[in-house]
Amino acid sequence: MGTTTGAVMRIRNNIFGNYVGTQHGSGKHYCIVTPALNSVGPAGSRCDRNILFVNNISNGFIGLANSVDKLNLSDWQAVASTDSFSSSADPQYISDANLHINSSIPTPVESGGSYFGGAISWVPLDADAQVRNSTTPDIGADEGAFVVVATTDARAASLVDPQVGSMKLVNVSFSPQATFSNAGTANVSNISVRYRISGPSPSTTVIYDRTSNIASLGSGATTTITFPSFTIANAGFYTMRATATVSGDQNVANDEATGSFEIAGPMNGSYTVGVAQPAPFNTLTATLARALVGGDLGAGDTAAPGRHLLDQRDLPDHGRPGAGRLIVERPDHPAGAGRERGPSPARARTPPSS
Repeated sequence: MGTTTGAVMRIRNNIFGNYVGTQHGSGKHYCIVTPALNSVGPAGSRCDRNILFVNNISNGFIGLANSVDKLNLSDWQAVASTDSFSSSADPQYISDANLHINSSIPTPVESGGSYFGGAISWVPLDADAQVRNSTTPDIGADEGAFVVVATTDARAASLVDPQVGSMKLVNVSFSPQATFSNAGTANVSNISVRYRISGPSPSTTVIYDRTSNIASLGSGATTTITFPSFTIANAGFYTMRATATVSGDQNVANDEATGSFEIAGPMNGSYTVGVAQPAPFNTLTATLARALVGGDLGAGDTAAPGRHLLDQRDLPDHGRPGAGRLIVERPDHPAGAGRERGPSPARARTPPSS
């Protein structure tokens, strides 16, 4: 956003929220970028009273200055002493499709703006034509009677590994990860964090329960904690919970992040495929991707001995309405194990020896 030449930049009272999902490799995402190392624009430029929020810190940064990543708000503030009164806390939008601020959750937008001694006079109304507070306006486009951010507020920000809705394989080790942040206005210390996994559904039995401790965390800062590795032997859907606890926490509503993931075992049996089925069996493409991940189909080699052939004629992806069936027969299972027969099913089968 910043420039080194041209008009003076005055970046004030804005919300810069980055909600990009997890990126891999060299992909990165930022809230704000300047080509200079120690300025946000030509002489006289100013940047303050903003919210710079990164929802996913996996390859996500508050800012970029002269190709140098600025992970935390404090790192960005060192760029020309910018954003001294800004925040990196979640602005708390109602949803992806509704960018009004949630009035029931503490938010840094409340009374966080400024008219800078009368330097700003052209925005007396918000995006809904509501009159702004004449002395302490809210940051961003939505003026309202919102809940002030707490002084002490430890937050379980996100589940990193496994990702929500992701899939891992049986008997393959992984190290659970979660991000935790200080959503309050004061620095906090001695934050107890915990990661639990329960299941497989419908069971609620806790099969993994590990704790760690964050010595200190500055206001607006976020950190990722990696918990001890774990292996799950039983296929199914599991629930994961990451929890942050700190003495004197004034907002316990954001102390826990929760989600589910799948532990996948080998496919063997009959699977109904159709738009009404739960993922991944709602499309043929997703079903085959699931089989490939589990090692049930040979990618690019489906006609080789010991692999599987697929006759797709009865599946809905090939022009016929309704649901079809995919039968996966594994050579390492007893013949016909788990099979279901029906009229003209779509089948994956091992070709006969020649």
